[in-house]
Amino acid sequence: MDPAEYETGKIYFSCGYLLRFRPVPVFNPVVFIGKNIYGRSDEGDLYFFQEPEAYFREELNFERLQNQLEGESDEDGDGIFFVKAEHVGDFATDVNGLREFVEKLSSEANARDVLGGVR
Repeated sequence: MDPAEYETGKIYFSCGYLLRFRPVPVFNPVVFIGKNIYGRSDEGDLYFFQEPEAYFREELNFERLQNQLEGESDEDGDGIFFVKAEHVGDFATDVNGLREFVEKLSSEANARDVLGGVR
């Protein structure tokens, strides 16, 4: 995906594999929060993402109240991380990229060994 297409506040998906030689898929939703939000690094642009649980924390009022009642802090990390420009296009994709990734899973080497429904 072209990083120029990222929209702030939208959810993208990091798709990859858990194991090197077996196609055990891993999908993680991430929220794009901006480019160079803390300034540009010496190595180039930085694209910042946040875990959805942290990004939507203010909208999760019930869970927030529950955590406070149970004595747990709701401020346990901000879930923000960055990806360098040269890797960001491979890191996060939109729904179409997620669909393409899933459609290719059954053709991966050793797919029958780990994925249900693959013949």
